[in-house]
Amino acid sequence: MPTAVEFDKQIRAIHDADFKEFETEVVRQKALSDRAAKFEKQREARRREFLKSIGVNLTNFDRENDKDQRAQEKELKAFVGEFTPKSIRRRSLQAADAKDAALRSDALASMAHLVLPPYASTIFAADRALIKDVGGEAGNGAINSGWVFPDKPVKIRIKDTSHNPVVCF
Repeated sequence: MPTAVEFDKQIRAIHDADFKEFETEVVRQKALSDRAAKFEKQREARRREFLKSIGVNLTNFDRENDKDQRAQEKELKAFVGEFTPKSIRRRSLQAADAKDAALRSDALASMAHLVLPPYASTIFAADRALIKDVGGEAGNGAINSGWVFPDKPVKIRIKDTSHNPVVCF
């Protein structure tokens, strides 16, 4: 039976391999993003030149575009303002999760399976700012990426997930 130290070494080896893969993907995505940004600037210049050539007043166009952006920001703030209090007040599912875990543990134990509570967890983020408030042992990676072993792996709170930039656990 492996000791806790050996088990910890195995968990860290898995973590190191996974983070190396994650970090490589962050660097690749950054290169793709930089390339796309370069081409987008060129495309925007060509579009503006075309609009100007067909007689569009670019000053009016920019003003209306800015007006539309402000309207969208206002709608987003209203949406967040409306739904944030509801999200904060929603009931905790911690008791239901514990009950579900107990039922699953009981069912699996009756079939001679072993169920362990979370021992360790790791969170990777392309932007360290996303995980700055997560307590635990942390490390840095390429292009402002990072990782953290949370102090309490049972209670991980992720505020933002997306595919690009990547946040995974």
